[in-house]
Amino acid sequence: MVQRDGTPGYDITDPADPADVGVQGRVDAGYEPLAVAFARLLAEDELGAALCVVRGGRTVVDLWGGTADTTTGAAWTADTRVLTFSCTKSLASACAAALVDAGELDLDAPVARYWPEFAAAGKAEHTVREVLCHRAGLVYPETDLTLGDLQAWTPVVEVLQAQRPQWPRGAGFAYHPLTFGWLVGEIIRRITGTAPRTAFRELLADPVGVGVRIGVEPDDADPPIARLEPRRFEFDDPELAAAEEAAFSDPRVARAFTLGGALQFPIRGLGTTTNFNDPAVRALDMPAVNATGSARDLALLHAALVGAHGGSPLLSRAVRDDVLRPRSSGAAVFGPENRSAWGTGFMLDSAGRPMLGPRSFGHDGAGGALVFADDAYDLGFAYVPNRMGALPDERSRRLVAALRACVAR
Repeated sequence: MVQRDGTPGYDITDPADPADVGVQGRVDAGYEPLAVAFARLLAEDELGAALCVVRGGRTVVDLWGGTADTTTGAAWTADTRVLTFSCTKSLASACAAALVDAGELDLDAPVARYWPEFAAAGKAEHTVREVLCHRAGLVYPETDLTLGDLQAWTPVVEVLQAQRPQWPRGAGFAYHPLTFGWLVGEIIRRITGTAPRTAFRELLADPVGVGVRIGVEPDDADPPIARLEPRRFEFDDPELAAAEEAAFSDPRVARAFTLGGALQFPIRGLGTTTNFNDPAVRALDMPAVNATGSARDLALLHAALVGAHGGSPLLSRAVRDDVLRPRSSGAAVFGPENRSAWGTGFMLDSAGRPMLGPRSFGHDGAGGALVFADDAYDLGFAYVPNRMGALPDERSRRLVAALRACVAR
């Protein structure tokens, strides 16, 4: 097929194309199955969303469509940004990896080398890698926190550094949904002397020229940010419904996802509303959950980690080899069996979160978003919706399956 500009590809905006159900953008020849899969998602289950794949120095998939804001009726555009929840952990992990490349961070050194106060309450030997691998034993704050505490940053740090680990060192792992951001972020802050959001921008976003941010600045309203809509709670599988309800009935899990009551998280058992649309919450420097960006910028940034944007990779091969080694998976310290897998900070390809293969690394988000890089396939991927999804989220699985079929040819 040929685009309107004469280059090979598939123009989804052509009304004669069968996949046109309000989707805009383009895909290169050979990636048409992704256009079809995305269009079907938009027609069946999405409010608004965008999908981008950068491969071998070229944007080969760039699609968007639907509604960005139900309160205004604003349409999704090519530049619409959306809050990506735990996809942010991929950015924080990339910051840490960049500091390793710069010779400023040793992953196997005690956290206390960089953050001396962390040694309190039996944590003197806990390493940076253990923090990044969800093995620190600080899954939730045992002290109630407020939005003001989060805005000030330091009160959360002080709670975590004084807290005793919730299991003996080396005894296992449990996903740290929000405290991950303060733990990794404080290590980054101690090394760079700047706020984590600033370090991310200076180390990664600005060199690539992308508008991805951790925490929205008060005067930053352009391009617009999509409004999040809590997901529908119905499950086709009653076993999944029962498993989720059981997990989130655990008060420790509730504390982990609300950061001691400071946030509203729309998960079964915790409520059906979210305050992540609140400008005050969006502005927080939370390196675990608060990044915003367009699919274009997120895909380009992840492509740049492995050099798939057409320039030098932001992370060396040696560092990529290191962070890709599986470190945490299977039975968690508390909660149900976790089918996902993590390397050092990054989520890896697994049964719980399929990507392209053993060289894929990135992270998904509770809203349904997924970002990853893969140096075997020379690409960066980003899918960002604004209707939050159930876990496991089948939307991104369907898109990754379509991409896998395209790159396997």
